[in-house]
Amino acid sequence: MYTGEEGTPWAGSGITLTDLTFNAASVPTGPAAANATGGSGTSSTSGSSGTSSGGSTTTTPAPTPAPKVEELDELKATVDNSAQGGVIVKPREGSNGEPKTKAFQVDYQQPDGTNRTIWFKYENSQWKLDPTKNPQMNGISVDTNGGNGPIKLNAQTGEVTFAPSAVKDKTNVTITALDSQGIARKNATAQAAQEPQPAKPTAEIDGTNQGGAIVTPKENTNKFKLTCTDEQNKTKTLVYEKENGSWKLKQVDGSNNTQAPNGVQLSQTDGKVTLSPDAVKDRSQVKIESYNNEDRITQSADVTTTTDKVEYTNVVGNGNGTPTGRVGYSRVKVLWWWEDRWSDVYQDWGNDPTWGLQQVQEGKYGNSKPTSVSKDGAGAKYTWGNSNDTVYVHESLGIINDQSGKNYKLDFNFQQGNDTFRQDSKGIGAGSLIDGGTGIDLYRIAGGVRATTDKVKGFECIELMDNGAVIGIRYGDLKNSGLEGPVKIYKGLNVNNGNKVKVDLGNNNNDWLTDTNVSSSKLGDASGGLSGASWNKSVSSVTENGIKYYVYTMNNDNKHAV
Repeated sequence: MYTGEEGTPWAGSGITLTDLTFNAASVPTGPAAANATGGSGTSSTSGSSGTSSGGSTTTTPAPTPAPKVEELDELKATVDNSAQGGVIVKPREGSNGEPKTKAFQVDYQQPDGTNRTIWFKYENSQWKLDPTKNPQMNGISVDTNGGNGPIKLNAQTGEVTFAPSAVKDKTNVTITALDSQGIARKNATAQAAQEPQPAKPTAEIDGTNQGGAIVTPKENTNKFKLTCTDEQNKTKTLVYEKENGSWKLKQVDGSNNTQAPNGVQLSQTDGKVTLSPDAVKDRSQVKIESYNNEDRITQSADVTTTTDKVEYTNVVGNGNGTPTGRVGYSRVKVLWWWEDRWSDVYQDWGNDPTWGLQQVQEGKYGNSKPTSVSKDGAGAKYTWGNSNDTVYVHESLGIINDQSGKNYKLDFNFQQGNDTFRQDSKGIGAGSLIDGGTGIDLYRIAGGVRATTDKVKGFECIELMDNGAVIGIRYGDLKNSGLEGPVKIYKGLNVNNGNKVKVDLGNNNNDWLTDTNVSSSKLGDASGGLSGASWNKSVSSVTENGIKYYVYTMNNDNKHAV
């Protein structure tokens, strides 16, 4: 109890008590929490913060704002519609004003499969290669001067053009924009299309100029290489390219040269190259190789030339003599008279040679002796060497044996050389074959003999020796015969106009080529393999060595002309 000074009890005066209501307190956070607990607190004023501790305040820096992202141009990557297989990339659309992108790189794959990268930068108001990246770009050629290189840079716009020869088909070309720190920020990609591939070229001997050759590139070809051997036995290599629709010689033996060797002529319209007999070595290879737009060789063709001048040994009239007799024939003395005897040349009923065929094997009467004879269950094969061989046959070859009814095959293979086969016989049996091989070979047909090209192959010259000689020609046989030039058929010295020799085109017994008025519509080939095709007679004739020839072709096939 409180008392006053006089000791009387104290009581407050003028104080009125009032009922109060309290709500649940919220929990303070942040600076308020610090203050409430007697700790330190911070308060933010105009971007700064203060910290109170023991009556003092310190200021700390505000967080650094995020850096502003560089703005770059939109990249472009497209296929080159003017050159299938090519690609065009550029750092922006258009060229007005200062570009936002000042550096970019292009990643691509070379035709050989090597991955490469090229760096470019914008400096002094134009685009150029980034010289700081030269070591990484070693071996890459970029045309920056407006030329026609495989990779071209437009210094004003930054556009980079990849020719089909610079990039591998069906691979990506990617352009990537680089910021000022060299960091890749955005990219664009285009895929190189599959370019058209060259068609197979042709290589053939020159049917007009014996010993020459002709090569011709075909569709989708803009570059080809020609390789041959000249008369001095030196290999010559010529490279041709098409520019603005015309063919031009670009290189000779690896050097830039537009001067062709003597006797080599180019047709600028179709790229055909004609080599004269004096420009190329006899019996040597002439080869053409076509490049695609990636500068890779994808097609080729070749041909072996013939000799410029053909010489036959043991042929009547050439001054070299002739065999003294024909195999399959002999003259035998019986008592006091002489008898002519003959034997067909074939394998007999036991698959053994008749005495006529034995004469072939022995090289009787000056005939060329075969170098080998091989026999199997189907028949026999006689092979001669690589010189100019001659065989004259009096009687039939490879006939069906009368005793057994068997027909054993008989093959004569003359291999290389300018060979001569003379047929005085009635014919050649089914299944038998006389192969002239390589060289310019001569097939001589005597009067009354009907010969056909399904029994002989590889003979470029055919002589119808005297009256009644007939040769049946089928285009399909010629195509499969390995001929080294057109077939030249001519009359022998003993043929007169009253009893013509005959050339039967189609082997169908209805055409006489000595009748120069025959129309092409009558020259159908029963076995040409071409529906409705026919032989067409050339308007002009050809004269060689004093002989006038009329030229017939089928399907514009000059190599197998007659």
